[in-house]
Amino acid sequence: MTGPHLDQWQLLRKYIVAAVQDLPDPDDRSYIAALLDAGRYDVMAEFDLNEDDQPDPRGCWYKVVLNQSDGTIVPLVRVHYTRLGVTDDEAEMELACVLAQQEHGIPDDISELDES
Repeated sequence: MTGPHLDQWQLLRKYIVAAVQDLPDPDDRSYIAALLDAGRYDVMAEFDLNEDDQPDPRGCWYKVVLNQSDGTIVPLVRVHYTRLGVTDDEAEMELACVLAQQEHGIPDDISELDES
């Protein structure tokens, strides 16, 4: 995944902050903020499928998921690429990278890679 650039990351961060602030329980807000501060999150690209059931670069979404200590992954926010200033060309490149990653068997979480 190529992921968002600095300006795009700053926009994504605003969505992350809003998602945390929208939580009604202050304990939940504190818990999620602690996970974020500890770097226990991933940003991933995912794609809607077109009418031929193929990934559509115009359906590119960036999602932020939290990684809890028990291994549970919890979605936090999902933002369409156009809201982050990602261009159509960049969305197409993102899709190409994701497809290449899948073709070569590279997992979404590189910690799953075997050291051998």
